Amino acid sequence: MVRVRAAFTPRPDRTAAFAQPYARLADALHERGRPPGPAATPAYGRLNRDTSAP
Repeated sequence: MVRVRAAFTPRPDRTAAFAQPYARLADALHERGRPPGPAATPAYGRLNRDTSAP
């Protein structure tokens, strides 16, 4: 059994700081053929998702 003692609230200002490095990583992996196209789609989708909504 696991007990949850804390919950984290998304902070768009903090997650936005990681969008550019994440995009560079996804692009570099894509250039090397990793991951395959269908597997890479969710990674690029995350970059366009609005995380400010509860």
